[in-house]
Amino acid sequence: MPDAVTRRTAHPGAVTVPDRVLLAADSEATGLWSIGPGGHCGLAPATLLDTGLVSELQAWNDSADHVFGAPEDLGREARAAFWRTAGQLAVRVQARLGDDVEVLWSVAEPDWCFRWVRRPRAWRSP
Repeated sequence: MPDAVTRRTAHPGAVTVPDRVLLAADSEATGLWSIGPGGHCGLAPATLLDTGLVSELQAWNDSADHVFGAPEDLGREARAAFWRTAGQLAVRVQARLGDDVEVLWSVAEPDWCFRWVRRPRAWRSP
């Protein structure tokens, strides 16, 4: 039986793994997005990851409302902890999905950008 993370498989029931995923918090989402050709973005299937990691991603995603939507400013430290957690989760997602998938996460400080866990395979030295 093929692994649930089999890439582009003809096996019925197997999940196709996207070439690129992004960790980015969004209201009422899991925080894990699939990026397809031409930059088309959609929620990545939760079946790509184990339930523990999916739960942690969901908790991180849900914490964004508290960190960024609180009436009082929770401060730079709370925001920095939020982005640190994103990076740690991205590393774990990369480990689960393997080297053929680009895993990025959004970082807003000091400037808004996206970071790779590993550079895309095409950009690495042979």
